[in-house]
Order: sequence, then C-alpha cells, then structure tokens
Amino acid sequence: MDREAIWLSGYATNTVLYNWIAAINQIRNQAIYADSTYITYNTQPVYQDLNTIAIRKGVTGKQMISVFSNLGAGGATYSLGLSPAVTGYAPSFALIEITTCTAYTTDAAGYLSVAMTNGLPTVFYPLALLAGSGICSGVTGLFF
Repeated sequence: MDREAIWLSGYATNTVLYNWIAAINQIRNQAIYADSTYITYNTQPVYQDLNTIAIRKGVTGKQMISVFSNLGAGGATYSLGLSPAVTGYAPSFALIEITTCTAYTTDAAGYLSVAMTNGLPTVFYPLALLAGSGICSGVTGLFF
C-alpha cells in the first residue's frame, strides 16, 4: 500500500529532532560541495570504548568526525580526548561542532577534547570549509 509523502502531511518543522536532522543533512551537503569524493569515501570507525564510538568520513583536511555515546539522555557528562592519529586533524585546527554550532580548536599537539553531554552526538567539521555556507553562522564558545 502506498502512503502519502510525509512532507505533504503538515508535520511539525519546529521540533528538536526535525532541526537536528536538517542540520545533519545540511552539513552532509556542504561536505559533498567541498569535496565530491566525500560520497565515495568509506566511513571508518576510528575510536571506541564501552560507551563511545567515533567515526570519520572524508579525506584529510576535509574530514568529518562524528562521536556517539550509548549513555542516553540521563548519562554522565564527560570529556573525550581524541588524538590526531584518530581524527586526522592538525594542531590548532579550527572546527565547528555542527549540532550546537560551537567552535572547537585542537590543541598544540592536535588533540581534540570533545564535551559529551546527555548522551547527545557531536559532529565536527572544519571551520574553513563552512565559509559562505550559512551553516552555524552564530558560532558560540571555544575549546582548546
């Protein structure tokens, strides 16, 4: 049985989930625009522990790093340090965490300190590749 397309049904477009999915789609489109090989680059798990997994997609300098937790909404807040061997990011590399539009910078050795909160995922993308995209135009914070 065929169903009506959901975008014709008047679903709410002001919900947290809708906005999160829209942000993820927007950054994916930007990654493809910045590097056409993004589509064919195989996603690679680059870090895991009992509660966290980090994955990488994209060539060096244009890669996206996504970090996921299995702790859920009631989970502890913690900081996860990811080495440059894991992320591929250079020292003092400017990034945007696109689900919150928060600025991050790797430290002098290239380590990325990821703030994990309430079990929410984080998605990092190079700041320089967002110029003119309209993505995260109101950036907040800065972490070293």
